[in-house]
Amino acid sequence: MKRVLITGGTGFVGANLTAALLERGHDVRILRRQTSDLRALAGLEVPYAIGDVRDPGSLKAAVRSCDMVVHTAAIVKFWKARWTEQFSVNVEGTRNVVNACLSEGVTRLVHLSSIAALGHPQGKGTADENTPYNWVEGPSYKYSKRLAELEVLEGIRKGLNAVIVNPSVIIGERDIHFHGGSLLTNVKKGRRSSTSMVG
Repeated sequence: MKRVLITGGTGFVGANLTAALLERGHDVRILRRQTSDLRALAGLEVPYAIGDVRDPGSLKAAVRSCDMVVHTAAIVKFWKARWTEQFSVNVEGTRNVVNACLSEGVTRLVHLSSIAALGHPQGKGTADENTPYNWVEGPSYKYSKRLAELEVLEGIRKGLNAVIVNPSVIIGERDIHFHGGSLLTNVKKGRRSSTSMVG
């Protein structure tokens, strides 16, 4: 049994991971804000720590004594008006998670990134983790996730045991805002899928 902290535990991915890890008998707690919407956690009894990835003190307290941290907290928005907040959460927040794991001796960090952080292949072929990032650098969700990955890679260089996961569109239960699921309804209605669904 591992003691696991999940950042972003009230979100779609975080809530599903929480449910899965609890079912497997792990000691799970989530990091959440005082004002977090808890609907995605319906039916789950999970301990929590009040804090924010932008607050290093609350983050270190939540990480303390954990074997593993799964970092899913992020702002998934596709307009530049929220760039300052997105950078603060996605990039600086990830840096804080990495530093907390290093300082508290966490043995494993799993960082939920995105396919958006990968480059696009030149010509034919499929992108993978080795495809160099070649999107325009500047305020965007893609760029925030790329910068967040660089924070994790810097942590690895400092000795952190970490892995980066790059999912594409995620569909499933507990999607209270119906982000990934909207792809299915768009197909049913004959609408073209939006690139903003990539996350």
